[in-house]
Amino acid sequence: MADEPVVEQTTQPAEVEAEEQVADTVEGATDKAPEKDAEFWKGKAKAVENDNKKVLKRLKELEEAEAKRKEAELSETEKLQRKLAEVEARNAEFERREMHRKIADETGLPGELAVRLIGDDEDALRDDAKKLLELIKSTSRQAPKISPTLPSEAEAESEDQKRKRLLNPESANPFSLSGAKKLGGGMYINEK
Repeated sequence: MADEPVVEQTTQPAEVEAEEQVADTVEGATDKAPEKDAEFWKGKAKAVENDNKKVLKRLKELEEAEAKRKEAELSETEKLQRKLAEVEARNAEFERREMHRKIADETGLPGELAVRLIGDDEDALRDDAKKLLELIKSTSRQAPKISPTLPSEAEAESEDQKRKRLLNPESANPFSLSGAKKLGGGMYINEK
């Protein structure tokens, strides 16, 4: 029933044609028999009903096509807006990286540290680069030279020297307290 008002609005030209045909046939049908008149009008009613069904079907098709077109147009617009937002974000990221690189070059900061700069504008980035550069210079000391744990082959003692050092009765006994102290190691427990 809700579709009928839509049908009346969209099918007016078809109804006007049907009414004109009915008016033409009414003038010619008055001189025919009543049984033939009833059959005639039933046929006309079926023809108008069939026309209405065709018009309704076409209307639904057009409404669906319009809805699909609007959806496609809307989704295309949304796709373009999303793509524009991605391009703008990528452009902003490239500009930010370029500004970091430029500030790092100006201040003498190594390029690897340019991404570590923090700030929203060039002045803040420049100040941060200077602080980072000072920090790097103050902590860039050389490590102290420590003799290797494993001496090189030239410094290593021979098997005979090891045997003499370890098996010599004159050498300190590592298991006695005086021997451990003499060798400079071990753990001492004072029993006082």
